[in-house]
Amino acid sequence: MINTNLQLDLFKIGSSLVTGIKKIAESINCSTKHAATGGLVTFERGVEDYFSGRTGPGAMVSMEGYLSKYVLTHRPTFYSHYAHRVKNHSITPIFGDPLNNNIKLEIAAQPNPFPIQTIPPIFDNEKQKFIHFLYPPDISSFILPLDETKKIRKEQGESFESLLEITNNSKPIIIISPKPIINEIEKTVRITGVLRNFEESVLSKFIVNMTGSQQSILGNTIRPYAETIGGLCLDLRESSKLTIKYSKESMKAILYIESHMEDIDKVDGYEKIMGIAFPGAFPGLHWYGIENGPAWGLSASEVYLATNGFSRFAYFIETDLSNPKVYKDSLQKLHGFTEIFRKNVQNYIRKLKGVEIKHRYDFIFDYSKSKLFHPEGVLVSKEIENLLNNYPKYTNDVKWLRNQ
Repeated sequence: MINTNLQLDLFKIGSSLVTGIKKIAESINCSTKHAATGGLVTFERGVEDYFSGRTGPGAMVSMEGYLSKYVLTHRPTFYSHYAHRVKNHSITPIFGDPLNNNIKLEIAAQPNPFPIQTIPPIFDNEKQKFIHFLYPPDISSFILPLDETKKIRKEQGESFESLLEITNNSKPIIIISPKPIINEIEKTVRITGVLRNFEESVLSKFIVNMTGSQQSILGNTIRPYAETIGGLCLDLRESSKLTIKYSKESMKAILYIESHMEDIDKVDGYEKIMGIAFPGAFPGLHWYGIENGPAWGLSASEVYLATNGFSRFAYFIETDLSNPKVYKDSLQKLHGFTEIFRKNVQNYIRKLKGVEIKHRYDFIFDYSKSKLFHPEGVLVSKEIENLLNNYPKYTNDVKWLRNQ
């Protein structure tokens, strides 16, 4: 029996950032006449002048910053303060027992990074809106450092949603464009556009659904408690100019995917099968369990794996957005890991239990890549169909994410 409430919660948690930004973009129109440009301002000055009321909706501004199609996202279902990975390992034969080996693993706990996420194009009144993000020019990585103060306070008994340090240079403003930005993306640019606000009703609903970390990440574009205006984006649809200043040598980030094994509850003892099925697994040493959080797969692979209940999985890999070859290699390794895992699970269960199991993808860092992993893309499963039958108001959002 599928637990509909559980699936609803998982969908809302997984998609709240993406669908929330979609609703924000849909609420922005071009009705405000823009004022003459006030010239180039720094990123920080442009943001603070807007929220303090010194400028307002309709003003045209020019800023320099790092233009990206990615925003950081907090994934509570698969989040723990630390990700546990195999740092070093050795396998040595046992003298006189050629069928067995000694296995030694060095397991490292590293701060669990937030992955990156794109927002798919939005169709609004038969026109497309493309969502990008502008960061302060001094951003150097999408992999956030550990906040040492939070770490110490946690050791003293305080509770935190995340121990990562979310500094101002990780907080973007939303960019609305009438066309995809290709040549200037993932570069430092000078950009001119019109400042826009969001509908208050959309802002309030979005804030309710966001985690504290997501609210912090979007602190330069959404401020529900500001005295004057609560939302900010830079609109390129009426009047804009975009010039590349320079490219960064490196921009590290985490790619991720989430999936589940459909009908896995029909298989007795499936938990053991999952441990031996993922690539790079060590004999008899499969998971580092975390109380009240995800378990982490112990693997020799560059891809690291987290599980919730041994039926839902998240896959992460580090990449460099400034290096096309590194990005390509990372994406290929992520794809290869999930494919081997899927095939191993299906083959084991088919052979041992005579049951056919489907591997379904739920969320992905870039929805334009979803059909690379599965011909039907994401959010195509019995669970989602059951959810939509019970909560039809989510149909448009699911169709939007499926059809990228």
